[in-house]
Amino acid sequence: MILGNFRMTAGNNQPRPAIEFVQEVFYPETPIEFLVTEFTHVRRIRIVLRCRKRADYKFYINLKNGEDIVMQMDPRVREKRIIFNSFYNGHWQVEETAPMMGGYFIADTYYTVDLVPTRFHSVFVYIDGRFTYEFRERQPGFKVRSLGIGGDVQVHSVHFT
Repeated sequence: MILGNFRMTAGNNQPRPAIEFVQEVFYPETPIEFLVTEFTHVRRIRIVLRCRKRADYKFYINLKNGEDIVMQMDPRVREKRIIFNSFYNGHWQVEETAPMMGGYFIADTYYTVDLVPTRFHSVFVYIDGRFTYEFRERQPGFKVRSLGIGGDVQVHSVHFT
C-alpha cells in the first residue's frame, strides 16, 4: 500500500520513504568527484543544486570511468539547451542536444536532477521529476565508477540509492 510518499510493507506498520538512499552528502564544494559503487537499473543518483548568479554560467555533471566520461550533462543556459556527450579513449564523441523546457536552471533556484540507469543501456535524466532526456550509453553504464560535478553551481546535496 502506498500512502503519499511512504510505503507500508507486510508485517511492518511503519511508513518508510518510497526511495531509500544509502549514501547522502550535503553541501560539498565544487568541483567534486564521488565514488560510485554501482550504477545499474536498480540504482539512481539524485543531485539537488542551484546555479550561481553569473552573466553566463555553465556547469557539468559527469558519470565517469577513470579518465573516460560515460555521460556528460552540460547545460548551456544562454543557448537554452542541454548537451550530452561521452569522452572515450581521449576523444569526445558526437554531441546530443536536448532543448531546455520549462525554464530549467534559472540562477538562484534549486533543482533536482535524477540520473536513472535502465536495463536497456541508457540513462534517463529527470529534472524536478519531469522526464528530460534518454541518453543511450556508448560505454556500459555498469562501468561508472565516479560522479563529477563542477562549474558555476552550488550543490545542496547528492543522494545515492
